[in-house]
Amino acid sequence: MNLRKILLLLSTLIAGIGLSSCATGKLNPKPISSKPPAKSITASSEFSVGDGFIIKKFIYPAGLYQPIYEDAKAHYYAPPGEQIRVKDTGMNLGSQGGIYWEKGMTSPRKVYFTGNFGIKLPWDKPDMPITINR
Repeated sequence: MNLRKILLLLSTLIAGIGLSSCATGKLNPKPISSKPPAKSITASSEFSVGDGFIIKKFIYPAGLYQPIYEDAKAHYYAPPGEQIRVKDTGMNLGSQGGIYWEKGMTSPRKVYFTGNFGIKLPWDKPDMPITINR
């Protein structure tokens, strides 16, 4: 096998692993069609998940989060424009995300962010500084 074929095979393998890992935990939100558990959620201060070095740091702003999506498992609450910040090894980037409130739970315990290819992914964050506005 020549070097070109080996590199092509290796790059195909890496791309396949990357795509399959991004699809794990994939969410499929749609516009709200049922009554959400609360009118809104207020974050009293900025909060984050990740470290910004090994794992990207997703920074969620203080302020009002409105219900904008739902799927079979949860309601999605987002700040205006779903805008959150991302720090990745010294770079500041923008992304979309918000609070992920699983159906049947009395309060939200996860956040979500939009990853590659527009896929929304949940992440545990039980200690958010939030007030639920019923």
